[in-house]
Amino acid sequence: MKLEHGFTTREEWEEFFNQYYASIRLINQKTNELLHTKDGVESWIEKYKDCSALQRSIYVSGNQQIQRHIEYFLEDGTRLQDAIADSLLSYQFRYCTRMEDTDLTYRSACMLSTYYTGRHDEISLMKCSFIKLVCFTFLDTVHFRARSLQLVTQMGECYERLYGQLSQEDQSLGLSIYDYMSSLLFEHIDSVENYNTYFNQTLLPSYQKGLQSYERFIAEADWTLEVNEIVPYLKINYTNSFIMSVLNLQKGMLSAPNLSILHDMSHQALQDAQQQKDASPFDLMKWQLTCAMCDYLRQNRDAKAMAELVETIDSKIPYRCNYSRKELDDIQFHLLLSLCNVIYALSKEVDMSMHVERILEKVIGYIAFLPSDLFTEYRISHAVYYEIIPLLSLVREAEDVIQYFMDLFMLRQPQTLIHTYMVAACSEAILQQLLKEKPELLIGLLGLDSVEAIQQKGDDLLAYIHNAALVHDVGKVLCTSVINTQYRNISGLEFEAIQYHPLAGRHILSRIGKLAAYSEVAANHHRSVDGVFGYPQGVEAPSETYHLFTCIITISDSLDAATDSYGRNYASSKTFTRVLEEMKNDQNRYHAELVHFIEECVPLREELSYIIRCKRAEVYEHVYHLLKERQSKNEGIWQRQKQQA
Repeated sequence: MKLEHGFTTREEWEEFFNQYYASIRLINQKTNELLHTKDGVESWIEKYKDCSALQRSIYVSGNQQIQRHIEYFLEDGTRLQDAIADSLLSYQFRYCTRMEDTDLTYRSACMLSTYYTGRHDEISLMKCSFIKLVCFTFLDTVHFRARSLQLVTQMGECYERLYGQLSQEDQSLGLSIYDYMSSLLFEHIDSVENYNTYFNQTLLPSYQKGLQSYERFIAEADWTLEVNEIVPYLKINYTNSFIMSVLNLQKGMLSAPNLSILHDMSHQALQDAQQQKDASPFDLMKWQLTCAMCDYLRQNRDAKAMAELVETIDSKIPYRCNYSRKELDDIQFHLLLSLCNVIYALSKEVDMSMHVERILEKVIGYIAFLPSDLFTEYRISHAVYYEIIPLLSLVREAEDVIQYFMDLFMLRQPQTLIHTYMVAACSEAILQQLLKEKPELLIGLLGLDSVEAIQQKGDDLLAYIHNAALVHDVGKVLCTSVINTQYRNISGLEFEAIQYHPLAGRHILSRIGKLAAYSEVAANHHRSVDGVFGYPQGVEAPSETYHLFTCIITISDSLDAATDSYGRNYASSKTFTRVLEEMKNDQNRYHAELVHFIEECVPLREELSYIIRCKRAEVYEHVYHLLKERQSKNEGIWQRQKQQA
């Protein structure tokens, strides 16, 4: 008999969530289609607006069933029964990596955790922790790292202690604990004071423990179970990830004995790949690169020879995905990311500038054609933060670096790109009028100490605020999946994730020396003018050099977000007059003198009103032409490569 609320079997939950996630994938598909449009500009803009409304409609329809079967229990956990809780946990533990709604999944895991805490069920609590870990990972691997490490450490201890009591399926799925542990330990190696000690005391013992667990399971596994079929592949991938960590290193980080360990393992992996009849040539290149990197770090290969190998491998990787073989595309994409790491390491010794642009173009070309599901967005965010951003620090011109960020936003977060251009337009309008009518308010910016200096350097001030506005949201590259959720309100863990984007922006811009001057603006554009409210808390207030820039961008950011009638469907848009009135009444958040100036300056009010009412369409048109230029560029490169082949 069907229940009014919830289900009692994993199969029923699977069918239910498959339908819900299908609606979210349809939403993502509609956005993705806009990025590969063949329409004219007017038709594209109308479809963009229609798409936003359609996304909201699809979500509302799917959410009705969520209210009935999930929110009912989230509102009151005492309504849960064993059969409902056990089957829901069984489904989520088995399939949480396929989720498309982190907020719902995380809240469900918290609810189940409370339920099983009262029953002192350690195995079920371990599963709940695993689901939470996946949510943390998919949302933001950087800022949730401490909590993730704590969870994975506790799960590892529980998994080993209760291993004999686990079902074969739970033993099999639990092996992923070691994969997550490995990833978390290898991330942020640049913050490790002594990498060699860290390798000996943490990385190597952790890897060996995980490998032993894989081997124990494989020796006892029931290979008739479908869930076990992937385990041998996971073991290989686990070992490969450990070996390929050498690609993230630079000379002097690891001792000769430890490099010898990785050298021997990489050469064995290359031999194994060479003996496989169906081995991909890109798989062989991956191991050739890894072996060569070991030799380079051991002083057995010079930087020039490494650069030549990079060029050889680069020349053999096509510029865009092969639609017919997704697995092959994954190998190519990972190989490109490996080249990013090697180029960055080699740049300490030789000029790699000729390789940087070509690799970045290829990586962005691949990103353009990757799907928009939650797992893929996590992979891309991870790649951008750990592989692409270090490479961007090698790009010679600041304007080129900014353009790469704009390309990334265009292809994965089009709404962020549009928002960025709108913030730039509003910010420049405000600053331009201040230069004309109230230059004394600008004293201190960029170290300028007089009205005369301000007026002489007006173009420099305008250039600064233009670039600062374009990069103020670069931290959002870490949370694409949340940013693209424009069809509903975000809360809980997702809102916490998005609150980290100013910190991420500061870190990213600080790592790229040419953009470091904009890091204070990125860090503070969601904080109140007095520093008491907003987020993130605990960061230093912007210096006088950048303070008013930040205040202007804060106003422009809120102005665009509140008046957007095209792309944001979780709240009704407001008029310019209403937003200005709200800013005037919230003097703790906004710079009161700036708000008063906007209110009193008729030409500025009219220009801002025009930007909001009319320029938004121009910005959408501009983004459309950027998309078409990117399509044309990708196609031209692809055709030339086909001819050369």
